[in-house]
Amino acid sequence: SLSINQSNKCMKSNHNKCLYHIRHYRYLCPPMRIVLLQQNDTEYAGYIKSMLLEYAAWLSYPVLPVLNGKLADHALYIQQISETGKLKSMLMQRALKKQIALLKPQLVIYLDNILEVQDRLPAVAFLSAEKLKSHLVQPSIPVYTSHPSDFIDKAIKIFPVAIPAIYKPLEWQDRLLAKSGFTGNNEYFISLIQAEPIEAVVDLLKAFSHFKKWQASSMQLILICNTSEDLAPLKNKISTYKYKGDVVVLEDIADTALAGLLASAYAYIHFYAAAESAMPVLAALQCGTPVISSKQAEAEAYLASYREGLMIAESEDPEATGALMQRIYKDENLRTQLSIKATEYAAQHDYEVFKKQLWRHLLDAAGVS
Repeated sequence: SLSINQSNKCMKSNHNKCLYHIRHYRYLCPPMRIVLLQQNDTEYAGYIKSMLLEYAAWLSYPVLPVLNGKLADHALYIQQISETGKLKSMLMQRALKKQIALLKPQLVIYLDNILEVQDRLPAVAFLSAEKLKSHLVQPSIPVYTSHPSDFIDKAIKIFPVAIPAIYKPLEWQDRLLAKSGFTGNNEYFISLIQAEPIEAVVDLLKAFSHFKKWQASSMQLILICNTSEDLAPLKNKISTYKYKGDVVVLEDIADTALAGLLASAYAYIHFYAAAESAMPVLAALQCGTPVISSKQAEAEAYLASYREGLMIAESEDPEATGALMQRIYKDENLRTQLSIKATEYAAQHDYEVFKKQLWRHLLDAAGVS
């Protein structure tokens, strides 16, 4: 076996090699001016944009606006395009076309729309499934989407969704710490919600009521709302709720705390109409936490790859979701199986690996070897 000194030398050597590869890779990345045009705030567009911003920071690229942006040797230029009338849209495209011609970028990236701003520049598009159909007739540039579907042309490529590594399974002592801080060591279901529409949150509470009615337990429900909405109506509704003592409402939770709460939950409850987004579903599954979903969530096709870690209610009735909450509570073997299947799939979708693949796709689209 290695001595302590040998081990330290080995670790130092590996660290120096790692630093060399990082510096070498940065050196090999050619300076580029990249223009990012985003029209919609879909989850897929936000996912791609966040990866690009992380890479821009890593490569020390300044992030600048397209319109009125200064010419730089390397930069990420971003322009959010609002959906307006035809006249405003035409004027915006003219302004963008003129400015992009001045910037002379090595690559134009379209998020959720393909605008005719510069047909002579290398370009690539990332389109969410709901925006893809309208662009199938013009795949003259590389086009990526999040998941396979029946209507996708062979020319469309897949770039899947992944979740940062902070969302991961926890050891039992870490789970215990999370539970002690919020539920007094009681097990809990968890859900990220929006305060509006209030009716959707009420359906979630009805599902929990169905569980509590037939299952005498100390199980609690944590509701997390990280939006800037007014929570007064929601809190007023909960104040008259029969099981209000078992409901915890949390606001403005940091990512590290959220990761711990998701990994420590008995199950994540996903109500399509009440959900802030579907990304927490993927995050929960990556943490090894099974997901119970209302019937409406079946529309979110990119969850299909995680199907084996999901339990989807047979109807939109809140009682159908409550019945699944009962089932997973009674059957610990079922919960364990769902957890294993979810984490096995998540292991194949490494966020950092995908981020490097994204940059490779961009270099290929720009014609840079």
